[in-house]
Amino acid sequence: MANILEREHKPIIHPCLYKDKIFRVYLEDANGEALIHCLVDKWTPSSCKRIKQLWEMHLSKVILAKGYSRIWAAVDTLKLAYFAHLFGFKDTENYVQDNEGTIRRLMVWPGL
Repeated sequence: MANILEREHKPIIHPCLYKDKIFRVYLEDANGEALIHCLVDKWTPSSCKRIKQLWEMHLSKVILAKGYSRIWAAVDTLKLAYFAHLFGFKDTENYVQDNEGTIRRLMVWPGL
């Protein structure tokens, strides 16, 4: 099991890239790789559509403009993996352990 985004286990405050009444997106720099955190407050078909639209038109471009060539997402449930697939993230064989000790599978958005 590869832990390619290994980092120190300490509380981390991540910069918020986007926030509204539906969801928030945070960006973590993990050893020069972009690791995205998306917290959704209200799941509906329309909120999913809105998030996807903002991802494709704005958020992914903002992250890539920061110099990252790809974007990672860490998932620990099938629901989160499905959500990441909707946004173009691909499965990998890589894993990361979060600050609470949970092992999460890494998915990658290829970017460029």
